[in-house]
Amino acid sequence: MIRTDVPARGFDEATEEDKVQVLQSPILYSILSLRFEEADSLLRISAESGLQNPAWFYLKNYLDFLDAVISGDRSSYESYLENSGRWIDSIQKLFGDDPGARIHMSSIHLQSSFLSAYYGENFNAAKHFYNAHRLLRQSLAAGSTEAGEDGEGGDGGNGGLILRNRGLIALGIGSVPEEYRWLLKIFGMKGEIAEGLGYLEDYLFSATGPERIEACIIFQFVSHSVNAGLSEDDVLVEGCGDSLTLSRYSMALVDLASGRSKKVVKNLEHYQQSDEERALPYLDLLLGEAMLNGLAPGANKPLERFLGEHSGENYRHYAYHKLSWHYLLSGEWEQYQLTRQKVIDSGEAYLDADRQALSEARDTLVVNSELLQARLLFDGGYYREALSQLKDDPAIVLRNRKDSIEYKYRLARVYDRIDDKNTAIRYYQEVLASGSGEKWYFVPNSALQLGIIHEAEGEKEQALGYYRECLKINRSAYEKSIDYKARQGIRRLED
Repeated sequence: MIRTDVPARGFDEATEEDKVQVLQSPILYSILSLRFEEADSLLRISAESGLQNPAWFYLKNYLDFLDAVISGDRSSYESYLENSGRWIDSIQKLFGDDPGARIHMSSIHLQSSFLSAYYGENFNAAKHFYNAHRLLRQSLAAGSTEAGEDGEGGDGGNGGLILRNRGLIALGIGSVPEEYRWLLKIFGMKGEIAEGLGYLEDYLFSATGPERIEACIIFQFVSHSVNAGLSEDDVLVEGCGDSLTLSRYSMALVDLASGRSKKVVKNLEHYQQSDEERALPYLDLLLGEAMLNGLAPGANKPLERFLGEHSGENYRHYAYHKLSWHYLLSGEWEQYQLTRQKVIDSGEAYLDADRQALSEARDTLVVNSELLQARLLFDGGYYREALSQLKDDPAIVLRNRKDSIEYKYRLARVYDRIDDKNTAIRYYQEVLASGSGEKWYFVPNSALQLGIIHEAEGEKEQALGYYRECLKINRSAYEKSIDYKARQGIRRLED
């Protein structure tokens, strides 16, 4: 664990190990605070003082990693990969087989794996993930300790990093599709999502200082990514650096996915980053989406800021798609058409969100604005308003087969969320019966939701049947995310 105390005899008289440990804490805090110039300056001071250990190279990589994630362009990603290889080579050359060196190399490979997957390079992601797992196992075999133990083993006091890496690796292994799990057995890789969440929770409640802030941010991101079903209270933990931009962003991401758009608007609408921080334009994307979910007239402004300030490729299709919806609902038809075309012209889509935006923008059927309003209200957590929009609005006209099927799907989602399960099941089943053979995402997602409902009721065979049907019919733009949830359901019931 990173130390923040200075030995009583003073910094100048401290041992080299004490100096390194003391400097690492402000470096990590600066990185998590998005004060990248400050972090880079501290790293440079450490290097000039000859205080480079494995953690120094890891923190240098951490800085590059976050910068590449925020940039969202392939040139930053390629530059990151080149540098990360250099840092790993340097650790290997300078520190050899030291267990503490292995855990830091494992951490770098984990970051590389995430970034490669983020950019759709699955082979690179798998390669780095394997190396992260291999180095972690070697570190543990050599006697590294975890948080809560004595911390004086060969890991150099890196118990928190071990818990974190074990958690993230177990989550990654637990998320692998069933048809590839035979590969895991060949490489001796075992892990489950529940196990991974357990390690991360241990890390969260044992960490202190900047590590605790990191643990909170990771826990929030993971709960969002694996659909952990955590309540608002579950992700609110003391000492999580709530004033930090990155913490605010991760909490807003969870809130948005959990139907708390009103809270997102409250927390982001007047928030200003410090001039000393690396700009995080994704805050505007979240704010614009949350405002659009509430049908706010000014939702276009943060979306336009995001598109103006974010030069990367990721989420551009998505942002233009949301902006086009704003213009459609505002009655600005010409602007809607122009912005919709920008979705199509924004190049290749790597992320699920961008692929779905591109698929919907290419659809030749006219968007039903009344159904769109119901969809947005539901996404924002305005369930009663969404139901009123669907049931009471005389302006709703179902112009084609897609509108008719989507109308039933929207009703099913709302009834599901307000806990009228019987009505939800009836509408989900109608979507499945009438949407056979179509690629619209709401058809396979109806099967998925039916599986979730029956699983919650303890009806194992019915749940398995719907999960398998979901996998069989899913050809939507959300194929990966819907398939992932269905496969996880099957694994829960078959284990």
